[in-house]
Amino acid sequence: MTPPLKPGDVTSASGEAERGDVGPDQNQPVKSPPVRSWEITLPWSVPPVKPNGGHGNIYAHAAKVKSTRRTMGLLARSAGIPWLGRCDVVLTWYVPDKIKRDADNLVWTTKPLCDALAGTKPGDHKIVEDDTPDLMVKHMPRIVYRPGEPKQMVLTITAIA
Repeated sequence: MTPPLKPGDVTSASGEAERGDVGPDQNQPVKSPPVRSWEITLPWSVPPVKPNGGHGNIYAHAAKVKSTRRTMGLLARSAGIPWLGRCDVVLTWYVPDKIKRDADNLVWTTKPLCDALAGTKPGDHKIVEDDTPDLMVKHMPRIVYRPGEPKQMVLTITAIA
């Protein structure tokens, strides 16, 4: 069991062909392009932006969205994520119990995170021109059961060639 990451921790993965893979010249290994991927541990144990947040003070809701966006920009910048052009993004929420949760509600948190990666506002860290589907593939957020572990949110960003 690996210890959970702390907020702001970043893991980067790069892949290469297995040793058993060989090219047409049976002596040359096939080289796969490196997979450029970043897993950014977010500082929240629960989603900071909730779909029903609009029932209260609209200014408080806007402040949470702004804070979430700025935090993501800071984390992406500190992770050193370069300009990608195109990318995949998925938010994963690790939970220690089997309480029924709706992954649709995580979309409200995913939006400001993605906006920070494609925006031009102060604090953003632009890695794609825009967060349109052709440049940023946003997958449905996932909720993963991890017994005995604390709640944790991780955003995975993967470059698309």
